[in-house]
Amino acid sequence: IARGHLNKLRRHHLAGKRDVKRQANDEVDAESPSSQAPLEALERAESRMRLMIALERLPHELAEVVKLRVFAATSYREIAQRLDIGESEARCLFLKAIRRLKGQLELTETLG
Repeated sequence: IARGHLNKLRRHHLAGKRDVKRQANDEVDAESPSSQAPLEALERAESRMRLMIALERLPHELAEVVKLRVFAATSYREIAQRLDIGESEARCLFLKAIRRLKGQLELTETLG
């Protein structure tokens, strides 16, 4: 689920950090009311907002790997070069970041 949401948000983060609340509101406004019910649009926007908040809570290096891999479609080799780490470490950091995002999102849903 998290990976799917991250793929949808890729192009929004190429320009740098954005205001999470404003972005979620813009996405709700951009969706066509004829394509889905307003409640579904609101739920989708809330999910995106939770995802963006969870991403911002990650340590910088983990967040950077996710942004490069998902939003910028950067290869693990390029990520490794940019961060001056090994390619296998880039893969491990990405998996670690996805696991943390998943955990944060599950906790957010549990807490309500």
